[in-house]
Order: sequence, then structure tokens, then C-alpha cells
Amino acid sequence: MRIATLVARSAYRAVLRLYPREFRATFAAEMLAIFDLLAGEAAGPAGLLRLASRELGAGVRGVAREQGREWARRYALPLRPMQHVLLLASLLCLSLIAGLYALLDFAAAISRYWQATSLALLIGGSLGALVVWEVPRRRSLVALALFVIAVSGVGALDWNTRKPFLRQFDQVRPGMTVAEVDRLMAGSMREPRTPGADGPQRVLIYRHTNEGWGDSDWGEVLFERGKVVEVRFLPD
Repeated sequence: MRIATLVARSAYRAVLRLYPREFRATFAAEMLAIFDLLAGEAAGPAGLLRLASRELGAGVRGVAREQGREWARRYALPLRPMQHVLLLASLLCLSLIAGLYALLDFAAAISRYWQATSLALLIGGSLGALVVWEVPRRRSLVALALFVIAVSGVGALDWNTRKPFLRQFDQVRPGMTVAEVDRLMAGSMREPRTPGADGPQRVLIYRHTNEGWGDSDWGEVLFERGKVVEVRFLPD
């Protein structure tokens, strides 16, 4: 019985350590003394088990409640109503811009165009700067930094085979030979599969998948006298 009491007391003390510091300093000793008193009056192991279950459950609920109050007290924003509206609206706009940018990048690899990335960062950065100016809080800067990281990081995500294909295809330059383009587009499918007869003009088409969602993504390369003269991407 004594060992069971020590184990229950240790578990209860562990729960008390989860309370905020100020709450512990004020109430922890008293709460532990009450637990010791109730444990001493418990009728056998079964009574001690019921007591431990009840008090530990109440302690966990109390920790959640007091930590919530502490978080609200520490991080509450003493803002005017208009500042609250501005903050919430800007956070919503930043989320929508980042989400739309990711959706467009997933659909058409928009991040390959630096203009699109710059425009998204400019619009979001302007909104974030306005909020930081009106609500000078560190959390506003964190939200703005997360937006910039999200938009900048989208370009590094390979949603499917289209983006790696486009990264390779964007490196095809006028003046390259067929062999150079083939090396650059290694892993892609080419039509026709063999160069064929040399002529004054020839078009080679590169693709990255046979699946229906992207089988018409064509990287079209026009050659004249064995050299690239024109490059076009025709999206599905």
C-alpha cells in the first residue's frame, strides 16, 4: 500500500509541475497536501486507485484550463477594434495569396516565372508591412516571415513530373545541338524517338508523362541545320 501511495503521489506531483509557474507557487503545496490527506484516508488499494484516477484526471483538466488562461494573458493583443479587423483581414489575405500561389504552381508551375513570384511577394509583403506598421507586434513579423517562406518555398516543391521537366526544358537555348538537348532532357520522352533524316528543319517534341493529366504537355524544339532556333512549351 505504501509503494502504491508513493507512486500515486509522484504521478500527481508530475501533473502539478505542468501548471503555470505562478499557479504552482500559489496553490501546488496546498493541492499536494490535500492529495496526501485523501490518500491517507483511502480505503485500501481500490480506494487509492479511484482517488488517483479522479485527482489525476482533474489535474490534467486543470492544467489545460490554467495554461489556456496563461497563454491568453501573455499573448493577448490589446488592440482597438479596427486593429483587430485589420489583423484578421490581413492574415486571411496572406493565407489566400499563399494558397492561390500554391494552387497555380501545382496546376501550371507558375513559380518558374520570377514575375509571378515577385508579384505575390510584393502584394503579401505590402499587406504584412501595413499590419506591422499598425500593429507593431513580433507575431505580425512572424506571420509575414512565414508567408515569405511559404511562397518562396513553393518553387522547391515537385508536385509531380511537370516541374522537373520544365526546369530542364527552360535550360534549352538556341544554338544547342540535338545531342546536347537530348542530354539535357534525359529521362523525358521524345518524339520522334530517333532523329530521322537530316533536313533544313526538324521539330522534336519532349514529354514528361503518358498520364492523361499531362500527356499533352509538349516541349517543342525547332532545329535548323542541326541547331536549336526556337523553343516553346505547350501546356496540356
